[in-house]
Amino acid sequence: MRVRTSLPLNSIKMDRWPICPATLSLVKFLEAGNKVPPIHVQPDGLGTFLILDGRHRVTACKLLGRTKIEVRYGIKEEVEPASCSPSQTGWGSTQGENQG
Repeated sequence: MRVRTSLPLNSIKMDRWPICPATLSLVKFLEAGNKVPPIHVQPDGLGTFLILDGRHRVTACKLLGRTKIEVRYGIKEEVEPASCSPSQTGWGSTQGENQG
């Protein structure tokens, strides 16, 4: 079963915080009021969530001072990564920003 909701950013465990041209481009895109697909997470059983797809989106939201983010979650095999490429969302140049 997949669930779509919003979660506090501090409930999402991240192994790295990517700050690169793709992330900074995404910050500008979000500042302009644009939307991106929800990130994908997996409950860890401890009240927090492991990130499966969306590190750039989480980092961009943190840089913007946001406290919540839209997520989809379920078991890992059910969740397919969302493409957050410039051609599908309109953000970024073309420097590999498709790694959401």
